[in-house]
Amino acid sequence: MSKILAIDLGRGYVKGKTLEKEFKFISLIDQAVPLTIYQKLEGDMVLEEEDGSSYFVGDLAFRDGKGLKRKPTTDAKATDDTMRLFYAGLYRAGIKSGPVTIMTGVPKSNIETGDHQNLKSRIEGAHRFKINGEQCEVHVVRCFVTVEGGIIYNYLQSMNMVPDNAKKVRVIDPGAYTTNFATYTRNLDGKWIYSNGESGTIARGWENDGSGSEDVEVNPTQLADMLASNLQRTWTKNNDFPTFLAGGGATKLEEPMKKYFPQIHAITDSQMSNVRGYFTELKKSVNPSRGAIRY
Repeated sequence: MSKILAIDLGRGYVKGKTLEKEFKFISLIDQAVPLTIYQKLEGDMVLEEEDGSSYFVGDLAFRDGKGLKRKPTTDAKATDDTMRLFYAGLYRAGIKSGPVTIMTGVPKSNIETGDHQNLKSRIEGAHRFKINGEQCEVHVVRCFVTVEGGIIYNYLQSMNMVPDNAKKVRVIDPGAYTTNFATYTRNLDGKWIYSNGESGTIARGWENDGSGSEDVEVNPTQLADMLASNLQRTWTKNNDFPTFLAGGGATKLEEPMKKYFPQIHAITDSQMSNVRGYFTELKKSVNPSRGAIRY
């Protein structure tokens, strides 16, 4: 039977969820170097590719390496570094062999450029790599790609967090370099529908908001003001709807955002909200249901 893995390949952190576990690690890569003194810690990953290239990934890249540390910074997700983080995610999920079905996501803007199809093509198929000396041979039977931020609604609904009397629900999902936002509207027949015209991507996040600081304790008010200014260009009408904050810094943003969105609330354990939304949708995709947003 094919395993299933929901994975959020973020530019700040990679988050994953299987039937058995959840995990996360920093989205950092560095070229591997020989370590004279090595204190191995849980979660350390040394990736060896088939061409002989070796990389430290995650916490080990943060602590050590050649000094060429990098996070994925391009808007496109279908990149070599994204695949390296994907391999590390498979390993952390305990998926080292056999078939697997994947659900991941990209910003709405990436779907508009076709990047989601490129990512899907790169993930589907056979993959061979080593991590920590273990040979991994994984076959991705199917990769579903959905919309970051918007998919969080599925998780909210599965946890009964959407008010029964709500006619519209919004999600704001600030990441490291982009902020995804989404609106769901209750249709005339009572079904919840993703609103394309009230959803999108802002090319700013915690690490490029203009404050010059990567410390979320320093810049939440400035980020809140900038996001509200951008969001109010799209959300021009009444903003007094249930609004949910996702992403790792959600609790820091909740208070400064309330002056713009009175019904805003940070999701509990908000950094995992996208991947939990992916997982909720992935279970539907394995047992297909109508109305799912996936490609």
